[in-house]
Amino acid sequence: MAVDITPCVTRPAASVRRGLGLGAALLSILLLAAESGDPPAAIPEPILHARPALTRVEVAAGEEQRLSIAVTSPVDARLIAITTDCRCVSAVTATPIDLTAGTSTPIELRAVGVLPGVKTVTLRTTAGTTRVQVQVVTTGMGTGAQVLSSTLARARAESATVWFIVHDLRGEIRNCGCSAGSLGGIDLLAALPDHCATLDKDLPTRFVLSGDVDGARAGVGAALAQAGWSLGDPGVVVTADPESALAAPGVIAVIPTTAVAVEHARLVRPLLSGGMIAEVLLVTSDGRISESISLPIDATLPARPGILAAFREPLSSTIDDTVQPCRSCASCHVAAHRVWSTSAHARAWASLKPSDHTDACVSCHSEPASPEATAQDTKKTIAPNVQCASCHQGSGAHAASGGRVRTGGTRDCRTCHDARHHPGFNPIAAWAMIAHGK
Repeated sequence: MAVDITPCVTRPAASVRRGLGLGAALLSILLLAAESGDPPAAIPEPILHARPALTRVEVAAGEEQRLSIAVTSPVDARLIAITTDCRCVSAVTATPIDLTAGTSTPIELRAVGVLPGVKTVTLRTTAGTTRVQVQVVTTGMGTGAQVLSSTLARARAESATVWFIVHDLRGEIRNCGCSAGSLGGIDLLAALPDHCATLDKDLPTRFVLSGDVDGARAGVGAALAQAGWSLGDPGVVVTADPESALAAPGVIAVIPTTAVAVEHARLVRPLLSGGMIAEVLLVTSDGRISESISLPIDATLPARPGILAAFREPLSSTIDDTVQPCRSCASCHVAAHRVWSTSAHARAWASLKPSDHTDACVSCHSEPASPEATAQDTKKTIAPNVQCASCHQGSGAHAASGGRVRTGGTRDCRTCHDARHHPGFNPIAAWAMIAHGK
């Protein structure tokens, strides 16, 4: 079920008063401009917009729902890309798409019932960028450890062989969020064969990587093969002609590469790619599939972190833990600094695992050591932890001027605490933990 959360025409009295107040202020500006003889400033038209701004969709665990949004451009443009901050929501509509000026173009999305939360969808066009949010309401699939334990118990009861299939890993070495959350990661996949043997050494298991394993990162499949995974298996067939494959002898599972109307117990349609989910089949002694289960590859499963060392992503910044920009704020903002020093923000760097010391991760756990450093700097020094300037824009100039230059407002918490990295983030509860005055 998708619900368009759009303000209705009839608003509460307080909202009306706010609207009237804004209208009165705008009218005053126009009147003053007219009295001065200057032409009134033009009110900018929206460059691009997508509706609804927020869609709520309810999805059963392990299932999917389709939803639609509409994007409108005031000029002829091209929709170049549709990206999301959590792969639990993905685009079904292929890009690029031509947009006709003033015409609403429907975009189809897919939401899966794996991780609940608010996901952000970004639409990039030649006329600009716009975003919408999708609230996925789902009970989820449970934790990886829970699902694995119950799956192995059922396999023992049925004397079944357990087939673990990861399709289209595409060289994804890290999970879809940071190391503390979300799904996937070859460190978790590498540990799975040994972990299953530890839980039940007598239970027969098969671990198969199918489809595109390496993507653009050569060697990922080979590294996982050393950990007990096989690169393909005659029993797992990936094909655009599933009906023919189903009739072939010795085939355990068929993964169709195109949408097909055929229903069969051996047809496996992976819920998510990139190693986020392992499709698990319980295969009886006569070759029959008694059950098909989706296993979330999440942080509740053990990891083999050493496998990531061969694929370490370089860090373009230099870390200097002797630099503490917050010290320049402490002399004037004593109470606020005291609150910060006891918060998780002051220990944000320590929460990173060594494998997370990458450009993509450190930006939310550090701050440029110099206020002059910019995003364009190819090599800069960073100070560990989330400092004052991480949230309060313009803090460097404010401190340097002795407070004469005002700060430029605060950043949105969702800049870092987004659906991918912090799916359960509650901004109201989070602010209560770091609330501070000036």
